Amino acid sequence: MKRNFTLFLALLLAVCFFAAGNASSEELAAEQIYRTYLWEEPFTLDNILNSQAQGEVVLRDLMEPLTRLIGNPDGSYAVEMAGAESYDVSADGLVWTFKLRDNKWSDGQPVTAEDYAYALRRLVDPATASTSADFVDCIAGWDEVYNNGASPDELGVKALDDKTLEITLSEPVFFFECLTYSQFLTPQRKDKVEEWGDKYGSDAEYIICCGPFKVDSWTHNSSIVLSKNEYYWDAASVILEGIIWNIFPDQNTQMNASEAGEVDGCEPNDDDWLNLFLSKEGMQRYDVSYQTVGYHMYNCEDELTGNANIRRALQLTIVNNLEDMCETIWPGTWFPVYGWVVPAITVGEIPFRDTLGDTTKEIAEASGDPKALLLKGMEELGLGDDPAALDLTFTLAGTTQKHHEQGEYVQQLYKKELGIDLKLDFVEYGIFSSSIAPAGDYQITALTWGAYYNDPCDVLRVLISSFDWHDGHWANDTFDGLMRQAMSELDAAKRLELCSQAERVMLEDAPVCPVRYQWQANLYQPNVRGAVPTSFGNEGFKGVYKVITD
Repeated sequence: MKRNFTLFLALLLAVCFFAAGNASSEELAAEQIYRTYLWEEPFTLDNILNSQAQGEVVLRDLMEPLTRLIGNPDGSYAVEMAGAESYDVSADGLVWTFKLRDNKWSDGQPVTAEDYAYALRRLVDPATASTSADFVDCIAGWDEVYNNGASPDELGVKALDDKTLEITLSEPVFFFECLTYSQFLTPQRKDKVEEWGDKYGSDAEYIICCGPFKVDSWTHNSSIVLSKNEYYWDAASVILEGIIWNIFPDQNTQMNASEAGEVDGCEPNDDDWLNLFLSKEGMQRYDVSYQTVGYHMYNCEDELTGNANIRRALQLTIVNNLEDMCETIWPGTWFPVYGWVVPAITVGEIPFRDTLGDTTKEIAEASGDPKALLLKGMEELGLGDDPAALDLTFTLAGTTQKHHEQGEYVQQLYKKELGIDLKLDFVEYGIFSSSIAPAGDYQITALTWGAYYNDPCDVLRVLISSFDWHDGHWANDTFDGLMRQAMSELDAAKRLELCSQAERVMLEDAPVCPVRYQWQANLYQPNVRGAVPTSFGNEGFKGVYKVITD
C-alpha cells in the first residue's frame, strides 16, 4: 500500500480530533503523572553514545538541545529556542553564535557554553567510539580530529564565555539548523563523565540532566521513572510532575495495560486493538506518518552476502512479497516501502517518495526471477546449484514477539521462493550494536533507522562508506560522490536530483532492503492534553498535562 504524503496531511486534519488544550480553560487533575511505555530497554542514556530510538525518546525530556522542533496539530513544524535564547549566523554561513539561557543542571549547577562544546568534542573524539560522530562532520576540524589524530580541542567549537557558544563550519550546509535540535547538540558535564567513566548513562545514579525532567529511578527491563527538574529554565510551564516509562516488549502487554487505563497513550499495532480503543468514549486519536525505515541489511564482507547477485536475490524476494509481509506481521501500522527514503521525508516542499516512485519495485520488475540471481551468485562463488546447502543465518537485533514473527516469516519465504534453509538468531539490540555488528559477525539482520531531520540526505548519508554507523561494510564510490555533493548543495531541486540518483545506485547494488515505514494511530486517554505526535518533532512530554473530565 503506497501512502501519499500530501494525502497524509489531509487525513491528519480529518482524523485528528485532539489538539493541544489550554491549561487555563480546564481544571487540572490532581495527579500529574504521565504513564507510557518503551518497546525495549535502552542500552544507554548517554546522549553521545545513544543510537537507539528507545533511548532517544527518553533523552528528549532529560537533555536540553540548543533548539527544539515543535509540531503543530496541522502537521507543520516550528523551530523554537531551547537551551539557546538566540543565535546569529555570519554572512558566509560558516560561524554560528548561540547565546544561552540561564539554565541549570539537575544538581543546581549552571549549564555553560563549555558544556555544549565539551559534548561535541567528546562526540567527535575517536576514543569515545560514538556511532553518531559523522552527523557533525560539517564542523570545521572534524576530519582532522576524527580521522587524522588531531586533538579534540581543534574542533571548530568554542565557548567565548559562559553564555556564548561559537560553532564554525567547514562549509555552509543547509541542514545545520536541524542539528541544533538533535541529541548531538545537547550538553554534557565533563566532571561527571570523567567521574563516572563507563557507568555514565547506565543507571539513574549516573545520569545528570538539564531538560524538563530528571531520572528518579531505573529498574532495568522494568521501568524508568522521571520527575520534574525544578532547576530547568522553563520549569514554570511544565505541568507534569513525572513520567513513568514502563518497559513492555510484548505488544499484548502494552495493549492490555492501555485498555486497563494503566498507560495514558498507546500505539495500537493491529486493527482489532485500534477498533477496541476507538469504541471507548472520549479516546483521542492522532494519525502520523513517521520518518523511520525498517530494513534488512546484508554484511558485504561475508562470503555469501558479499556477492551482489545473492544480495539482490534476497532483497528482491522480500520486495516481491512486501504487501503480504507487512499485512501479516504489522497489520495497520507498518506499510511496504519501495525505497530507502520514506514518505514522510521531503526536499523543501517536495515529497521525495512521491517524486521518485517505487524504486525497488521497478528494480524487481527489471531483474526477473530472484532464484536465477541466487543461482548465478552461487555459480560465481563455486557453491554448486543447491540453495539448501547454503549456510545462511538471519540475525535479528531483538527478542520480542515481533522479532520472532519477522524471522519466521522470512525463513518460510526464503524456503518457498529460493529453496534456502535459513537459520534464525535472536539477540538483544545492545549486544548486537556493541559487539556483533562492529565485528561483522552476521550475514543478514533487520533494523530500523529514523531521520533526525527532514531531508533525504539524513537517511541516505548513513550508507556512505566512511560513515561509522554503517556496519554492512558496503562501499560504492559513485554513491559516496553523489552524497557528498548532495550534502553541500543548498538548492533543493538539485539536492533532490542528487539524492534520487544516489538512492537508485545504492538499491541496485542491494546492501540493504527497505521493508516498511510506520503510519501510526496514536491514542490518548480522554484526560490527556498537549500531546502532538509528529514525524520529526522532538518536544517530548514537556507540554503534556492532565485535566479533569466528566
